Amino acid sequence: MKTMHVREIITGDQLGLDFERVDFWSDVPVMDAIREAHAKPVNDPAALELSGITGEQWAALYEALGVDG
Repeated sequence: MKTMHVREIITGDQLGLDFERVDFWSDVPVMDAIREAHAKPVNDPAALELSGITGEQWAALYEALGVDG
């Protein structure tokens, strides 16, 4: 089993592109984002486990992320 630990999430600078007057990067409170995504609490961490992923697929993911798996 492979694990991944997130150490930091950084938002980039907003690009100077016209997204039809939509604020591409927005500061949304976490609770609002959870509500908009209709996210539900996870009672069993096993429900988050990915199944059916081959070792080759994990290796490709880690290579794409530049992470030594």
